[in-house]
Amino acid sequence: MDASHPEHVVGNKYENVIKEFYKKIDQAIGELIMELPADTNIIITSDHGFGACHGFFSLNNWLEQNGYLKFKHSLYRVNVNEKLRSVRDFLLARLNPQLVRGIARILPPGISDRINTSGEARDGVLNLYHNVDWSQSRAYAMGTASGGIYIVGQNKEGVRDEIIEKLNSLGFHAFKKEEVFCGQYTEEAPDISIELGSSRYYPRAFGESVWASGAISGHHIAQGLFMACGTEIASKGKISDLSIYDVTPTILHSFGLPVPEDIDGRVLSEIFRDGSSAANTPVKLKSRKRGSRQEVKTLTEKQEQKFKERLGNLGY
Repeated sequence: MDASHPEHVVGNKYENVIKEFYKKIDQAIGELIMELPADTNIIITSDHGFGACHGFFSLNNWLEQNGYLKFKHSLYRVNVNEKLRSVRDFLLARLNPQLVRGIARILPPGISDRINTSGEARDGVLNLYHNVDWSQSRAYAMGTASGGIYIVGQNKEGVRDEIIEKLNSLGFHAFKKEEVFCGQYTEEAPDISIELGSSRYYPRAFGESVWASGAISGHHIAQGLFMACGTEIASKGKISDLSIYDVTPTILHSFGLPVPEDIDGRVLSEIFRDGSSAANTPVKLKSRKRGSRQEVKTLTEKQEQKFKERLGNLGY
């Protein structure tokens, strides 16, 4: 589908698979809408989009290469788990997805835990922490595509500015945490974050080399979608100046519910048809007491198990 991808083969049998799959999704959504009452307002939205991925950019390898991170020994040591994940990537790139899912279902839990993304992240974290020479290091990366880089040691601001400038020169859009985060937990956020999809090479914490090809050809981008229709929705075509933050207050207002005054985003009043209830009703705000760290409640064992089951049913 992506003719600019390094591994694109003109005329291959999968060239239009994604487009055809989206047509099937569109048809399924249409069938679902037909079953709803005629006066139903419908909003379809996503928390991100999808775009081309030509490979990966390994942040810790790059930090080491540029003198910001010092390891006691080689960051990348091939172990049993890494070999298993190499087999996983080989199969993902070559086998029918249904066959891959069938294989995944029959894998013993011990093997599955080693090759899934959680196991990969766990191995990476343990390898990083046990291997870093902290006395000689100024920065390290954790996480996946958000490019979470943490600065340690002296002159943190100067080091951060320097790293951001270098990353931006490589085609990424890197930001300070205070430019993208707010609230009581901002201090726990990475010192540097990289915008999803700002490069066709996606940042990740670990890898065999700084630049690497991958088994996937697409990845998340920041641009998502927002669509609305219904008896109270105006036929506006495209609208501009909207954010993912606006979805929640807009839905609350459409149900006639008050919007918390401290919520990010705004009610997208322009999407509502003139004369409709949502258009005629002023936005109601409500105040609420801000929570503190001490007020955060932990889940009981039963609640946690139920939460995990729900996530599992969603494919996580």
